[in-house]
Amino acid sequence: MATYNGEKYIADQLASIRSQTIEDWRLLISDDCSTDKTVEIVSQFAKDDPRISIISRGERFGGAVPNFYNLIHRSNASYIMCCDQDDVWNNNKIEVTLREMSSLERRYGCNVPILVSTDVEVVDEQLRSLERSMLESEKLSCKSYLPHSLVENNVIGCTLMANRALVNLAKRQIPFECIVMHDWWLNLIAQACGHSSILPVQTMKYRQHGNNVAGASYSPIDAFRKFDFDRSRKDWNRIVCQARLLLDRYANELDSKAYDMVDSFISLYEKKSFINLYRLLKHGYRCYAPLRLASQIGMFFLR
Repeated sequence: MATYNGEKYIADQLASIRSQTIEDWRLLISDDCSTDKTVEIVSQFAKDDPRISIISRGERFGGAVPNFYNLIHRSNASYIMCCDQDDVWNNNKIEVTLREMSSLERRYGCNVPILVSTDVEVVDEQLRSLERSMLESEKLSCKSYLPHSLVENNVIGCTLMANRALVNLAKRQIPFECIVMHDWWLNLIAQACGHSSILPVQTMKYRQHGNNVAGASYSPIDAFRKFDFDRSRKDWNRIVCQARLLLDRYANELDSKAYDMVDSFISLYEKKSFINLYRLLKHGYRCYAPLRLASQIGMFFLR
Protein backbone atom coordinates (compact mmCIF):
# COMPACT_ATOMS: atom_id res chain seq x y z
CA MET A 1 0.00 0.00 0.00
CA ALA A 2 1.35 3.37 -1.06
CA THR A 3 0.06 6.13 1.21
CA TYR A 4 -0.06 9.91 1.16
CA ASN A 5 -2.32 12.06 3.35
CA GLY A 6 -4.93 9.31 3.60
CA GLU A 7 -6.12 9.81 7.17
CA LYS A 8 -9.77 10.22 6.19
CA TYR A 9 -10.31 6.74 4.75
CA ILE A 10 -7.31 4.55 5.51
CA ALA A 11 -8.77 2.96 8.65
CA ASP A 12 -11.67 1.56 6.60
CA GLN A 13 -9.26 0.05 4.12
CA LEU A 14 -7.02 -1.49 6.77
CA ALA A 15 -10.02 -2.97 8.56
CA SER A 16 -11.27 -4.55 5.32
CA ILE A 17 -7.89 -6.17 4.70
CA ARG A 18 -7.84 -7.60 8.21
CA SER A 19 -11.27 -9.13 7.54
CA GLN A 20 -10.11 -11.27 4.58
CA THR A 21 -11.16 -14.92 4.43
CA ILE A 22 -7.52 -15.77 3.66
CA GLU A 23 -5.46 -14.77 6.68
CA ASP A 24 -1.95 -15.61 5.45
CA TRP A 25 -0.89 -12.20 4.15
CA ARG A 26 1.50 -9.36 4.91
CA LEU A 27 0.78 -5.69 4.29
CA LEU A 28 3.78 -3.51 3.42
CA ILE A 29 3.11 0.22 3.60
CA SER A 30 5.26 2.95 2.07
CA ASP A 31 4.35 6.50 3.04
CA ASP A 32 5.24 9.42 0.78
CA CYS A 33 5.89 12.02 3.53
CA SER A 34 2.28 12.46 4.65
CA THR A 35 1.60 15.64 6.61
CA ASP A 36 -1.61 14.41 8.26
CA LYS A 37 -2.23 11.53 10.71
CA THR A 38 -1.83 8.73 8.14
CA VAL A 39 1.34 7.30 9.67
CA GLU A 40 -0.11 7.57 13.17
CA ILE A 41 -3.23 5.61 12.17
CA VAL A 42 -1.20 2.97 10.32
CA SER A 43 1.19 2.64 13.25
CA GLN A 44 -1.68 1.83 15.57
CA PHE A 45 -2.94 -0.88 13.21
CA ALA A 46 0.61 -2.26 12.91
CA LYS A 47 0.88 -2.35 16.70
CA ASP A 48 -2.31 -4.43 16.90
CA ASP A 49 -1.52 -6.69 13.91
CA PRO A 50 2.05 -7.92 13.24
CA ARG A 51 1.11 -8.67 9.60
CA ILE A 52 1.14 -4.91 8.93
CA SER A 53 4.50 -3.14 8.49
CA ILE A 54 5.55 0.39 7.58
CA ILE A 55 8.67 -0.10 5.49
CA SER A 56 9.18 3.49 4.32
CA ARG A 57 8.38 6.79 6.00
CA GLY A 58 9.93 10.22 5.71
CA GLU A 59 11.15 9.40 2.20
CA ARG A 60 9.84 11.52 -0.66
CA PHE A 61 8.82 9.53 -3.75
CA GLY A 62 6.76 12.23 -5.45
CA GLY A 63 4.05 10.01 -6.88
CA ALA A 64 2.27 6.67 -6.92
CA VAL A 65 4.51 5.03 -9.55
CA PRO A 66 7.87 5.32 -7.73
CA ASN A 67 6.19 4.62 -4.40
CA PHE A 68 4.61 1.37 -5.62
CA TYR A 69 7.86 0.39 -7.31
CA ASN A 70 9.64 0.82 -3.99
CA LEU A 71 7.15 -1.64 -2.50
CA ILE A 72 7.54 -4.10 -5.37
CA HIS A 73 11.31 -4.13 -4.88
CA ARG A 74 10.99 -4.62 -1.13
CA SER A 75 8.58 -7.56 -1.24
CA ASN A 76 9.79 -11.17 -1.41
CA ALA A 77 6.32 -12.76 -1.44
CA SER A 78 5.20 -15.35 -3.98
CA TYR A 79 2.35 -13.01 -4.96
CA ILE A 80 1.85 -9.28 -4.57
CA MET A 81 -1.34 -7.23 -4.67
CA CYS A 82 -1.42 -3.46 -5.11
CA CYS A 83 -3.64 -1.65 -2.65
CA ASP A 84 -4.94 1.92 -2.54
CA GLN A 85 -5.42 3.73 0.76
CA ASP A 86 -9.03 4.84 0.34
CA ASP A 87 -11.00 1.81 -0.87
CA VAL A 88 -12.75 -1.05 0.91
CA TRP A 89 -12.02 -4.67 0.01
CA ASN A 90 -14.70 -7.36 -0.04
CA ASN A 91 -13.75 -9.97 2.52
CA ASN A 92 -13.06 -12.60 -0.19
CA LYS A 93 -10.96 -10.38 -2.47
CA ILE A 94 -7.69 -12.23 -1.89
CA GLU A 95 -9.43 -15.60 -2.09
CA VAL A 96 -11.13 -14.89 -5.43
CA THR A 97 -7.99 -13.44 -7.04
CA LEU A 98 -5.67 -16.15 -5.74
CA ARG A 99 -8.01 -18.87 -7.00
CA GLU A 100 -7.74 -17.51 -10.55
CA MET A 101 -3.97 -17.08 -10.21
CA SER A 102 -3.55 -20.67 -9.03
CA SER A 103 -5.63 -21.92 -11.94
CA LEU A 104 -3.49 -20.03 -14.45
CA GLU A 105 -0.25 -21.22 -12.86
CA ARG A 106 -1.45 -24.82 -13.09
CA ARG A 107 -2.14 -24.25 -16.78
CA TYR A 108 0.96 -22.28 -17.78
CA GLY A 109 3.45 -22.95 -14.97
CA CYS A 110 4.73 -20.90 -12.03
CA ASN A 111 7.70 -19.61 -14.02
CA VAL A 112 5.45 -17.78 -16.49
CA PRO A 113 4.67 -14.10 -15.68
CA ILE A 114 0.98 -13.84 -14.79
CA LEU A 115 -1.25 -10.94 -13.76
CA VAL A 116 -4.82 -11.24 -12.48
CA SER A 117 -7.18 -8.30 -11.97
CA THR A 118 -10.89 -7.91 -11.30
CA ASP A 119 -13.81 -5.51 -11.55
CA VAL A 120 -14.87 -3.06 -8.81
CA GLU A 121 -18.01 -1.36 -7.62
CA VAL A 122 -17.67 2.44 -7.80
CA VAL A 123 -18.90 4.20 -4.66
CA ASP A 124 -18.95 7.72 -3.24
CA GLU A 125 -17.26 8.98 -0.09
CA GLN A 126 -19.94 7.39 2.11
CA LEU A 127 -19.64 4.05 0.21
CA ARG A 128 -22.97 4.56 -1.56
CA SER A 129 -23.03 2.80 -4.91
CA LEU A 130 -22.47 4.93 -8.03
CA GLU A 131 -21.78 2.19 -10.57
CA ARG A 132 -22.17 -1.56 -10.07
CA SER A 133 -19.31 -2.27 -12.47
CA MET A 134 -16.40 -0.03 -13.39
CA LEU A 135 -15.51 -2.27 -16.32
CA GLU A 136 -18.98 -1.72 -17.75
CA SER A 137 -19.32 1.99 -16.94
CA GLU A 138 -15.87 2.80 -18.33
CA LYS A 139 -16.35 0.44 -21.30
CA LEU A 140 -13.19 -1.49 -20.44
CA SER A 141 -12.67 -4.84 -22.12
CA CYS A 142 -12.20 -8.04 -20.13
CA LYS A 143 -10.15 -9.48 -22.99
CA SER A 144 -6.37 -9.51 -22.85
CA TYR A 145 -5.21 -8.33 -26.27
CA LEU A 146 -1.78 -6.73 -26.52
CA PRO A 147 -2.52 -4.22 -29.36
CA HIS A 148 -5.45 -2.81 -27.36
CA SER A 149 -3.46 -2.77 -24.11
CA LEU A 150 -0.69 -0.75 -25.75
CA VAL A 151 -3.09 2.19 -26.13
CA GLU A 152 -5.53 1.66 -23.25
CA ASN A 153 -5.16 0.21 -19.77
CA ASN A 154 -8.03 -2.13 -18.95
CA VAL A 155 -6.54 -3.28 -15.65
CA ILE A 156 -7.86 -1.65 -12.47
CA GLY A 157 -4.61 -1.34 -10.57
CA CYS A 158 -5.97 -1.63 -7.04
CA THR A 159 -7.30 -5.10 -7.90
CA LEU A 160 -4.21 -6.65 -9.47
CA MET A 161 -2.22 -9.65 -8.29
CA ALA A 162 1.17 -10.46 -9.83
CA ASN A 163 3.05 -13.70 -9.39
CA ARG A 164 6.74 -13.88 -8.52
CA ALA A 165 7.78 -14.48 -12.15
CA LEU A 166 6.12 -11.20 -13.18
CA VAL A 167 7.50 -9.29 -10.21
CA ASN A 168 11.04 -10.44 -10.99
CA LEU A 169 10.71 -9.21 -14.58
CA ALA A 170 9.21 -5.91 -13.44
CA LYS A 171 12.16 -5.19 -11.15
CA ARG A 172 14.34 -4.17 -14.08
CA GLN A 173 15.40 -0.54 -13.92
CA ILE A 174 13.07 1.83 -15.76
CA PRO A 175 12.74 5.63 -16.10
CA PHE A 176 9.45 6.34 -14.34
CA GLU A 177 8.73 9.30 -16.61
CA CYS A 178 8.33 6.86 -19.53
CA ILE A 179 5.38 4.91 -18.09
CA VAL A 180 1.86 6.13 -17.50
CA MET A 181 1.07 4.07 -14.38
CA HIS A 182 2.61 1.06 -12.64
CA ASP A 183 -0.46 -1.15 -13.17
CA TRP A 184 -0.48 -0.49 -16.91
CA TRP A 185 3.22 -1.29 -17.11
CA LEU A 186 2.80 -4.57 -15.20
CA ASN A 187 -0.08 -5.53 -17.48
CA LEU A 188 2.00 -4.85 -20.60
CA ILE A 189 4.84 -7.03 -19.30
CA ALA A 190 2.39 -9.81 -18.42
CA GLN A 191 0.64 -9.72 -21.79
CA ALA A 192 3.85 -9.46 -23.80
CA CYS A 193 5.84 -12.06 -21.85
CA GLY A 194 3.17 -14.25 -20.23
CA HIS A 195 -0.53 -14.00 -19.48
CA SER A 196 -3.04 -11.53 -18.06
CA SER A 197 -6.55 -12.37 -16.85
CA ILE A 198 -9.36 -9.94 -16.00
CA LEU A 199 -12.22 -11.34 -13.91
CA PRO A 200 -15.60 -9.60 -14.41
CA VAL A 201 -16.25 -9.92 -10.67
CA GLN A 202 -16.45 -6.99 -8.24
CA THR A 203 -14.02 -7.65 -5.38
CA MET A 204 -13.98 -4.22 -3.71
CA LYS A 205 -15.59 -0.83 -3.36
CA TYR A 206 -13.66 1.79 -5.33
CA ARG A 207 -14.17 5.05 -3.48
CA GLN A 208 -14.50 8.28 -5.47
CA HIS A 209 -13.65 11.60 -3.81
CA GLY A 210 -11.94 14.86 -4.59
CA ASN A 211 -8.38 13.63 -3.94
CA ASN A 212 -8.19 10.49 -6.11
CA VAL A 213 -4.92 10.08 -8.03
CA ALA A 214 -6.88 8.15 -10.66
CA GLY A 215 -10.61 7.70 -10.82
CA ALA A 216 -13.68 6.69 -12.71
CA SER A 217 -15.74 9.04 -14.85
CA TYR A 218 -19.27 7.74 -14.91
CA SER A 219 -20.89 9.92 -17.60
CA PRO A 220 -19.77 11.32 -20.98
CA ILE A 221 -20.40 14.85 -19.69
CA ASP A 222 -18.23 14.18 -16.64
CA ALA A 223 -15.46 12.72 -18.81
CA PHE A 224 -15.61 15.70 -21.18
CA ARG A 225 -15.52 18.15 -18.26
CA LYS A 226 -12.40 16.50 -16.86
CA PHE A 227 -10.56 16.39 -20.21
CA ASP A 228 -7.17 18.08 -20.04
CA PHE A 229 -5.57 18.66 -23.45
CA ASP A 230 -2.00 19.11 -22.22
CA ARG A 231 -2.19 16.09 -19.93
CA SER A 232 -3.74 13.97 -22.68
CA ARG A 233 -0.96 14.93 -25.09
CA LYS A 234 1.70 14.04 -22.51
CA ASP A 235 -0.05 10.74 -21.74
CA TRP A 236 -0.12 9.75 -25.41
CA ASN A 237 3.56 10.55 -25.77
CA ARG A 238 4.23 8.36 -22.73
CA ILE A 239 2.07 5.58 -24.19
CA VAL A 240 4.42 5.42 -27.18
CA CYS A 241 7.43 5.84 -24.88
CA GLN A 242 6.43 2.88 -22.70
CA ALA A 243 5.96 0.73 -25.81
CA ARG A 244 9.54 1.54 -26.84
CA LEU A 245 10.66 0.77 -23.29
CA LEU A 246 8.90 -2.59 -23.44
CA LEU A 247 10.95 -3.58 -26.49
CA ASP A 248 14.15 -2.17 -25.01
CA ARG A 249 13.87 -3.96 -21.67
CA TYR A 250 12.16 -7.22 -22.67
CA ALA A 251 13.10 -7.95 -26.29
CA ASN A 252 14.64 -11.29 -25.30
CA GLU A 253 11.50 -12.39 -23.43
CA LEU A 254 9.01 -11.51 -26.17
CA ASP A 255 8.04 -14.13 -28.73
CA SER A 256 8.07 -13.08 -32.37
CA LYS A 257 4.32 -12.36 -32.45
CA ALA A 258 4.39 -10.07 -29.42
CA TYR A 259 7.56 -8.35 -30.64
CA ASP A 260 5.98 -7.63 -34.03
CA MET A 261 2.82 -6.26 -32.38
CA VAL A 262 4.77 -3.77 -30.29
CA ASP A 263 7.19 -2.87 -33.08
CA SER A 264 4.33 -2.28 -35.55
CA PHE A 265 2.59 0.00 -33.07
CA ILE A 266 5.71 2.12 -32.64
CA SER A 267 6.37 2.29 -36.38
CA LEU A 268 2.80 3.34 -37.21
CA TYR A 269 2.84 6.06 -34.55
CA GLU A 270 6.14 7.56 -35.71
CA LYS A 271 4.65 9.04 -38.87
CA LYS A 272 1.48 11.14 -38.70
CA SER A 273 -0.62 10.10 -41.67
CA PHE A 274 -4.21 9.07 -42.24
CA ILE A 275 -3.14 5.70 -43.63
CA ASN A 276 -1.12 4.93 -40.51
CA LEU A 277 -4.04 5.95 -38.31
CA TYR A 278 -6.31 3.67 -40.34
CA ARG A 279 -3.87 0.77 -39.91
CA LEU A 280 -3.65 1.35 -36.17
CA LEU A 281 -7.41 1.23 -35.75
CA LYS A 282 -7.84 -1.69 -38.15
CA HIS A 283 -5.32 -3.87 -36.32
CA GLY A 284 -6.74 -3.27 -32.85
CA TYR A 285 -4.54 -0.46 -31.57
CA ARG A 286 -7.61 1.49 -30.49
CA CYS A 287 -9.56 2.65 -27.46
CA TYR A 288 -13.07 1.26 -27.09
CA ALA A 289 -15.05 4.07 -25.45
CA PRO A 290 -16.11 6.77 -27.99
CA LEU A 291 -14.61 9.71 -26.07
CA ARG A 292 -11.29 7.96 -25.50
CA LEU A 293 -11.22 6.91 -29.15
CA ALA A 294 -11.84 10.52 -30.21
CA SER A 295 -8.97 11.60 -27.94
CA GLN A 296 -6.72 8.94 -29.46
CA ILE A 297 -7.48 10.09 -33.01
CA GLY A 298 -6.98 13.75 -32.12
CA MET A 299 -3.76 13.17 -30.21
CA PHE A 300 -2.34 11.06 -33.05
CA PHE A 301 -2.00 14.26 -35.05
CA LEU A 302 -1.65 16.87 -32.25
CA ARG A 303 0.84 15.17 -29.89
